[in-house]
Amino acid sequence: GAIAEAGALQAGDMMQDLKTGHLVGAAPRAQFFGQIIGSAFSVFFAVAAYKLYDFAYDLGRPPFEVPMAKVWLEMARVLNGAHVADHVLPFCVAFGLYGVLSPIRERLFPKSTRYFPSTMALAIGMFI
Repeated sequence: GAIAEAGALQAGDMMQDLKTGHLVGAAPRAQFFGQIIGSAFSVFFAVAAYKLYDFAYDLGRPPFEVPMAKVWLEMARVLNGAHVADHVLPFCVAFGLYGVLSPIRERLFPKSTRYFPSTMALAIGMFI
């Protein structure tokens, strides 16, 4: 899960960089090589920075716990048969239907968009 999330984040970041480069007239080839070089160097700098912080602050233990690790751990427990809190299934079905039907509503009634919450905003809120 984390690898797919990191890959999607990196792809979105690169697309934003390419769009910005296009707007300012930069060559896509130069931007691509800049991204490759930056990615290669960042491997070493990120590891060095992590080691330095871990040495100084003892990461992974309070007060520097990893909140997303808890989310993924709970997801793994649920997928392996752990008990889910009451009323979670109706909540998921209701918001899943809202997410599926919202684009249809927007297409049929474009002026109604301002009266309903954005599905992306709801998704980000649930993720955080």
